[in-house]
Amino acid sequence: MFKKNNLLILIFTIFLFPSCYKHYKVSNIEFHQGQNHPDERVALNKNLKKVAIYDEYETKAIFDLLYFSDSVREAYINKHVEKKGYDQEKKNSLIAKELEQNKYWTTFYILTDLRDRKRNSLNEKNATWSVFLKLNNGSTVQPISIKEIDLEPEIQYLFGPRFTPFQRYFEVKFPAKDLNGNLYISDKTPFEVALSSAYKTSFVKFNDQTTKDLYRPYSKKRKILKNEDFYWI
Repeated sequence: MFKKNNLLILIFTIFLFPSCYKHYKVSNIEFHQGQNHPDERVALNKNLKKVAIYDEYETKAIFDLLYFSDSVREAYINKHVEKKGYDQEKKNSLIAKELEQNKYWTTFYILTDLRDRKRNSLNEKNATWSVFLKLNNGSTVQPISIKEIDLEPEIQYLFGPRFTPFQRYFEVKFPAKDLNGNLYISDKTPFEVALSSAYKTSFVKFNDQTTKDLYRPYSKKRKILKNEDFYWI
């Protein structure tokens, strides 16, 4: 048992001589951290995007979009299985059920930071912002369901540091197939998610290896970047 006096000496030493002791080297000794699971977020690849939309220098909205593709669904199940302690047979069953979902719906989880105080939801009747898909052939697909939800811990994990308690969280589902039974998109088909208001629209590309987040955190190096008709500083 670590004595109180020794703990005080340790804390005093860390603050007095910060170069001598690294806090992360002693934290696990006195403050049990548990065992980390393998990081599943590598599977996200280009399925997680952020877009910040401005009017001049005023922030109008910030969106974080997670496309629940096959690889992301598998990462979600892997994390769920680790949390629950299920065996391999149960895991295989859950993955099969999860991948089946993509045959019927194309699903996104969207974290929103909307700066309109009166209308800061995506699912109200006269919402300021609308969401739809723009396909490679130029046609569009409307959502069949937009629900405000409490994100499961596994999905919070997939968002990583992008998830904060100050956002609103939505599940947006689109039909996966047209009336002829053909898939609108697959895991390799480029497409765009449109975030549109009465004043402007921003298109976020998925399954396109050349694109990055339409968002740039502040830094001392100021550059002008261009992505189609979208500019940010």
